[in-house]
Amino acid sequence: MTRRRQTPAPQHPRLRYYPHHADYLGLEPEFRPFAMFTDQPNYRSPSVNTDAFGFREQYDVANEPIDLETFRSSTTQCNVILGGSTVFGVDATSDRTTVSHLLNQADRPCVNLGVRGATGQQELILFLLFRKYLPTVKNVVLFTGVNNCALAARPGTRIYPGFGGVFYEGMLLSPTRQQELMGVARYRLVRFVDRAYTSSRFVRKGLNLALGRGQQPATGLRPTFEEKFDETMRLVENDLETWGQLQSAGGFKVHFVLQPALGWSARPQTRVETECFEADLELFPDTRLFASREFYLRYRHRLAQACGLYGIDFHDANQWIENPRFAQEEIFTDVCHLTDAGNRVVADLIRERLCWAGSAC
Repeated sequence: MTRRRQTPAPQHPRLRYYPHHADYLGLEPEFRPFAMFTDQPNYRSPSVNTDAFGFREQYDVANEPIDLETFRSSTTQCNVILGGSTVFGVDATSDRTTVSHLLNQADRPCVNLGVRGATGQQELILFLLFRKYLPTVKNVVLFTGVNNCALAARPGTRIYPGFGGVFYEGMLLSPTRQQELMGVARYRLVRFVDRAYTSSRFVRKGLNLALGRGQQPATGLRPTFEEKFDETMRLVENDLETWGQLQSAGGFKVHFVLQPALGWSARPQTRVETECFEADLELFPDTRLFASREFYLRYRHRLAQACGLYGIDFHDANQWIENPRFAQEEIFTDVCHLTDAGNRVVADLIRERLCWAGSAC
């Protein structure tokens, strides 16, 4: 009998063009209270490394490591950049080619508090949690925008009115931490029951009956993307109002920079960008709900309006990169992550276009 040879699955073009992307695939999120999750702490790979908090390892302009636990005692002032995976630096070839690293100044490091998958609410919470580690903050750059849309677009995600939503909603403490808190025996029992409940409908039915749960009636239709997006925008506007109050009381300046994304900027895509983006659309077709020019213009208008209302400078990096001099640059590896060249382009534009506190504009 001849055994049929299995055809291997085709490799995603991003891994062909940017093989170091594989380093990011091994980096897992971990639950954290209040912030909901962070990136795996003390992760090591050739392209990406994290510190004890799960933030990307950072270095100043003298190539000295930035240790948040001692940072306040060794530095007098800093800038801060917040956002999701683009700020974290997904697809950068090293910890020294991220936007934040390229924004460092000799007398004012730029601290990267980016977390992959973070929404605007999480960015705000992360700043409040980690401000205690920072010296005098002069500028806060919110380089963000895509994750709020992606969360609304992804099927199965929920936006709770008044509370918001997050990626990795069902995340728990890491197994090691669960064992530490529960004890090994209890942890193993819980895991055994959980696996049985997940894998067997008979076990589920029996436990539901024993616990009096039974079949729950349907609670209504699944919300549409537009409904989830409208609720998200109410939360974003609340975040921006809070940032405006922090700016007034905290003595620092807040800059909102709408991050660039494929489908938003009128800049023509390169062949490699198109190939990677189309492969992603096959995997995540819901991306089309927000990665369009029509949606972007509506979204941009609401963000600019809210920033103006609360006294926050608004900038749009999508317009910045439409300059013809960037037409041949490979800027994107997917809808929003950047190449090293893209990080350099964006960092240069942020440095040039923002009216920084402490400088003449």
